[in-house]
Amino acid sequence: DDLMTRFMEAWKDAAGDDELANKVLQSQIDFMRELGLLE
Repeated sequence: DDLMTRFMEAWKDAAGDDELANKVLQSQIDFMRELGLLE
């Protein structure tokens, strides 16, 4: 159970909508890549 999985689950719970959660998660990943936090 990694951080991204827990992050995703938290968004699903908060949003109650997998599609929205996926969009938010993807934007977070893109943002972290831009900051150089992810490869």
